[in-house]
Formats: sequence, C-alpha cells, structure tokens
Amino acid sequence: EKRGNFCVKEEDGSIIGDYCPVAWKLEEELVLCSPDARLSNMLEVAGRFFCASPKHLLELMTSPSYYLHSQTLPDHVPRRLGEGEAAKVGEESLEYRGYCPVTLLDGPGEDAVSVRP
Repeated sequence: EKRGNFCVKEEDGSIIGDYCPVAWKLEEELVLCSPDARLSNMLEVAGRFFCASPKHLLELMTSPSYYLHSQTLPDHVPRRLGEGEAAKVGEESLEYRGYCPVTLLDGPGEDAVSVRP
C-alpha cells in the first residue's frame, strides 16, 4: 500500500478516503477528498500518494514537505457508519448538546419537524 498517512481505512483494510493535509495544517479542518477517475487531485511524494482538495492542490504541489512533515491526523476522525453499525447507535449518541449535528451544520430543512412557525 502506497497511500500516505492521511489515508483513513476501515478495520478490514478497505479505504474510506483521504484527508487533505493542507486544510488540516492551515485550518485544522478535516476535509475528506476522494481521488477522481483521472487521479487529478493526487500527488506522489517520496513514493507515497496523497490527496488534496481542489482548493489546496497547488499549495501541496509547491511545498509538500511543509504540509506533510511531522503532521498526523487526530486519533479519531469522522467516518461513515455501515448499516449494521448505524442501527446499533442510540439516539442519544447522535446529539450534540440536544441538537442534531447535521441541522447545526446545514441549518433547518423544509420538513414540518425542522421548520418552526
């Protein structure tokens, strides 16, 4: 496997995706970016492959050592749960201080439950 240390894998070894090292270094933001069919957002550095968000690809290309040297992801990163795992999670685990984290990020939707008069 030649993926860099910003590649996140499941326990079975399957790849979830790659986080952008530039976004993490500059903004402490976890930006998950998947390689496209042409691999146009991947960069090979010292025999390892790294993905960057379109916004940050040029920065990674010009100074890869600055963004990749001695930098690692946090121990726990967000990941998509499989159907079986999601079914085992209780409602109370999906809240953040009583609020739905999706609604906090995206704002209220148009359904009757989330729109208030």
